Amino acid sequence: DTSNSLTEPNSCCAGGIIGYSEYNNSEIRDCESNANISASTSADKAFAYVGGIAGYTQNKSIKDCSVTGSIIANGYYTYIGGIAGSNSAQITNCHTDGSVKVGETNKRNTFLPYLSYIGGIVGRNYKTIKNCYSTANIISEGCSYNYIGGIAGDNVAKSSIQDCYTTGYVSSAGTQNRAGGIVGNNQNTVLNCYSTGKIEVTNAQVSSGYAGGIAGINNKSCSIENCLGLNVAGIIGTSIGRIIGYNYSGGTGTKNFAHTEIPGNWDTSKTELNGSDWEDMQT
Repeated sequence: DTSNSLTEPNSCCAGGIIGYSEYNNSEIRDCESNANISASTSADKAFAYVGGIAGYTQNKSIKDCSVTGSIIANGYYTYIGGIAGSNSAQITNCHTDGSVKVGETNKRNTFLPYLSYIGGIVGRNYKTIKNCYSTANIISEGCSYNYIGGIAGDNVAKSSIQDCYTTGYVSSAGTQNRAGGIVGNNQNTVLNCYSTGKIEVTNAQVSSGYAGGIAGINNKSCSIENCLGLNVAGIIGTSIGRIIGYNYSGGTGTKNFAHTEIPGNWDTSKTELNGSDWEDMQT
């Protein structure tokens, strides 16, 4: 998986504190960024890694950091997050407020990204995200394939998201979409999280607009547990759930709850997708 290394010939990294954090760098701690960050490349099959704190992280952790600016990125492959674009380090006690955006047409041409990982904390997560929150609006305006979530776009194998929450709007306008209040595509564990914002997928091909209050898709042998969907502004897509938009056989969703005022005709017998009813807005 070349997305977890910088061997690509066309790669750019941009961050509010650091662009590229190598294995031997010290941890990033107690940092704040209110910068507006914009990074764009239209080179053939270029990788863009962009984050409010770090564009690309390797081994060292990020702790107690906050971001308040807007972040915009474009690349053929785009990894963009409120804290980090691509993350191979533990992230704890961090938060973002502002906006994270990908897919704007470059003013000089009609270039749009092909594949994007977009998250309020991390675009693509390879480690543990814990005790983090995002109030940022997370938006993709036209990438072909979107993995987009309030915390992480993609939570890959052996990684986890724990004790996190989001309140921002998540909007994805690609042809293929995985959109969730916490994570777009879950490939391991999501635990003790909640989401309150609107989740919206538009412009998707038939059966390709996966949207859920917690996760767009939950994969085989992966779990979402003890989470709460409070997305009363709505969940919109072609395959939707109050908790999970689409759950692969062998994926589990247990002890999850969703507010009864989320609009839609939900099959409450499908608790893995829709959770059990929750009527109290206290969290």
